Amino acid sequence: PVTITSFTATLNQNKVVLDWATSQEINNRHFTLEKSSDGVNFNYLTRVNAVGNSNASTNYKFIDAAPFNGINYYRLSQTDIDGMTSYFEVKKVTYKSNKDFYSSIYNTGKNKVNVNITSNKADNVSVHVIDMQGKTILQNNITVQNGNTSKELIIIPSGIYILRLVNSQGGIITNKIIVE
Repeated sequence: PVTITSFTATLNQNKVVLDWATSQEINNRHFTLEKSSDGVNFNYLTRVNAVGNSNASTNYKFIDAAPFNGINYYRLSQTDIDGMTSYFEVKKVTYKSNKDFYSSIYNTGKNKVNVNITSNKADNVSVHVIDMQGKTILQNNITVQNGNTSKELIIIPSGIYILRLVNSQGGIITNKIIVE
């Protein structure tokens, strides 16, 4: 029911621009983008609503503002109104950060978020989740290794939050989290 004419993943400064186009859509509900660091285990990145029914060219775009350091794999899928899902070709982008401390966020399901922290050295990182009223709802300290460290955060209730990470040198990272 959907004809994809192109799907590209392009590095633009420190972001990955994901573009795709369709030439025809029949009963198309939405597209889902997933991301992986190994090309095997993909995590939800975002959902983009579709036009539904169209015989005209339609262009879509999403920007990943927090790519992994190293190889990033992106998988696009399309879901029909009846719930059937089709997967398309996986795209690969290599990103080399000039920062020594950064993070990526993955919404893994109801009230859970994975935080991937990349550091150029082993370190202690203070993790704060702050709600939109400025109240800290979660505070934790984690030890990160040289390279990537993942940590699952359980956040209740659903909503929009700010994740604030502070390393031992005072480096600060903030990310927006949307918990469904």
